[in-house]
This record gives sequence, C-alpha cells and structure tokens, in this order.
Amino acid sequence: MIRRQRQRSGDNSTNIQAEVVRLGPSYEDVAAIARDTFRANFLALSTEAAHLAEARAADIVDAVLHRLAADAPDRLALFAEPWMQRCLFKAQEIHAFRGDAAVEGVLIETIVAQTNTTPNTHAGIVLEESLLLLPRLTHTHLTMLALTFVVREAPLGPHVESYEALRAHTRDFVVPFVSGLNPAPRDTLHLLRLGCATKHGYEESPVFAEVGWKYLARWDEQHESQMDRDAWSRQHDEVNSKAHKAVYEEIFAEPLLPAHERDERRELLPPLDCTPPGLALGYANARRVLGSQLDFDLCEALNATGLDPDAD
Repeated sequence: MIRRQRQRSGDNSTNIQAEVVRLGPSYEDVAAIARDTFRANFLALSTEAAHLAEARAADIVDAVLHRLAADAPDRLALFAEPWMQRCLFKAQEIHAFRGDAAVEGVLIETIVAQTNTTPNTHAGIVLEESLLLLPRLTHTHLTMLALTFVVREAPLGPHVESYEALRAHTRDFVVPFVSGLNPAPRDTLHLLRLGCATKHGYEESPVFAEVGWKYLARWDEQHESQMDRDAWSRQHDEVNSKAHKAVYEEIFAEPLLPAHERDERRELLPPLDCTPPGLALGYANARRVLGSQLDFDLCEALNATGLDPDAD
C-alpha cells in the first residue's frame, strides 16, 4: 500500500513525488548512448559492412546491459562516465571487426568487471590494457591464459578434501581448457612477447600439475603440525603421488605418464604465469566458459598485484 505523502515548497521550486527516484541513465539511455558513440567514431564502411558492424556493436551492448540489469542494476549509472563509454566503444569496435562468439564473451566479462572498479585503480588500468591486447590473440592464446589462470590463480573450492573431489574439480575446471588444446611454441612466444604471460620458474611438469600441488599444500597445512616429522614425510609423499595421479588420469584418462611422455606434455602445455593483463583475459575467458561457478574477485586480485611491496 502506498502511504499518503505531503509536500511543501516555496516559490519558483519544483516538487518530485515518487516511490522510487532513479538517477543516472537507464538501460535504454545507455543503449542509445552506445549506439550514437559507435556511429560517430567507427570507420566509414560500405553499406553492407556498416550494417553488420552496427548489428554486432548493438549485440554486445545489449549483452552487457542485460547482465548488469540482472546482477547489478546500480552499475548502469557508470555509463554516464567518459571512461566507461570509451571502454564500451572499444569492446564494440573489437566485436564489430572480429564477430567471434568466444571473443564477444571475453569482452562482455571484461566490461562487466570494469563496472566494478574505477579508472584510477590498478584494476581499472589493467582492464583497459587487456582490451588493447585482446584483438591480437587467437582462441588458442585465450585458452592458454584461461588454463593458466584456473590452475595458478583460482583457488581450489573448500569442498576439495578428497581425491574424488579433486578429480571432480579437475574435470569441471581444468579439462574444459585442456581438451583439444595443442599450442605451438610460437603461441607461447606470442604471449610472452605481448606481455600476457611470463615463464614459470619450475618447468619439470605441465601447467595443470599445479592443481595437484595445490591439493598437497592444503593437506600439508592441515596435517603437518599434527604429526611427527617421519609420519608426515611418508604421508606427504603418498598424498603427492595420489593427487597428481588423480589429476593426470582425469585429464588424459591414463595414469601418471613416464618421464619422456611428461616432457612431451610439458612442451604442449608449458608452465606459464599470467601477468596482470593476462590474468584479466584468462579470468574473462574462464568466466565465459565456467559461468558463475567460478568464484573469484578479479578486481581485488588485480589491485593486490598493483601493491608496492616497499609501501608501509
């Protein structure tokens, strides 16, 4: 029931009476702003190409706004800011030229993440930089970054307390990015050259082996202080072997490989670390594939990478 409302005003004043007062642009306003900005700044193309470009630009704007309207409607007001309009235009421009569903998904996740930060933070700067790098990456590059992000940065879920749970985690979070991935050495070099990744310090195993190490680290944290050194050492080695065996079997449907075959896997899936822009792109592609089951605060992680280690 709407309660009775009264207002008083002086001369030359305007009254506003409502149950809800919305400030900032609406869904429709943002869509119109994005359309006009795109038309004013995009390249002049032939009629047919221009229509296709405008359709793609409109599609990505609608997808971004649909996500925000459902998950965070208060962030729509951010598109009144010049910074967000520039970021959205860049996403429109990339999708207009690429017209690729996977790249569109990465763009959507990137713009949604940008609405959770500001241009004056490390996260905001990195996310803008990732938009500049994205047009120079192939599906293989994006998959390599997503795989590296999932195994290096995304934590094991709190439920991963058994080998079967580790298998399920590997199956759900790692296998989607390993299946069909067969990068060439030039793909690794390209990511290194662009500054999306760096070589990991330990190269004796493929990147996905990190999942087994994470499981082992969690087991150590829970048990090391509760056991004498000899007992802990014996069980540590056993847990290490079983955890890596579970990961390998889930990925390749085969037991832990002999040394020479592990070397071949290492060449196919080299151990990398994501730089901040690579982390942003890896997260966006992983979120595109895995959806909301990927529980990770990208902006918090990026701002943490921007901390000065010498600061108080």
